[in-house]
Amino acid sequence: MILFRTPLKPLTIFVLQTTQSLPQRPTAHPSEVTTTARVQVQQLRWESYGEKSYGFSEEMLEWSASRMECLDHSSDLVIIKDRKEMEFLRNKTRAADYFIGLEYSVEGNKWLWLDGTETKGNLFTMKPNKVDIDCATLRGGEVSPTSCHQRSHWICEKRNG
Repeated sequence: MILFRTPLKPLTIFVLQTTQSLPQRPTAHPSEVTTTARVQVQQLRWESYGEKSYGFSEEMLEWSASRMECLDHSSDLVIIKDRKEMEFLRNKTRAADYFIGLEYSVEGNKWLWLDGTETKGNLFTMKPNKVDIDCATLRGGEVSPTSCHQRSHWICEKRNG
């Protein structure tokens, strides 16, 4: 087809679109579908502080996938042990929520760090747990309970050396 431009009529552009049939989606409830694929994420932004290095993600994943990314980097989600560490992380997390290594233990009816220790009341106070709110995020020094299925940034930590 040949198109001409005239001073009185605008040029017309034709776009040919093709479609391809996609396989039918399973009719099962989404919670019954298992996904095993892992998406490669960007490198973490590592910063040293004291005897540890902290990896800050640019991307967002669910809590369990975030933890797997940390483990792939020979680290784990951050466990905040003291005020100095909290202050360092507060300054790095002002603009977004970051998953940390804190989970709600249904058996113990309390919040526990990944190493099994309890939270120290002088660092922050956790709100009572609600159904399906078993993970925690940090933003600007505030720790908040959140769904483990919510997508968020995350912080990994490992010892230097």
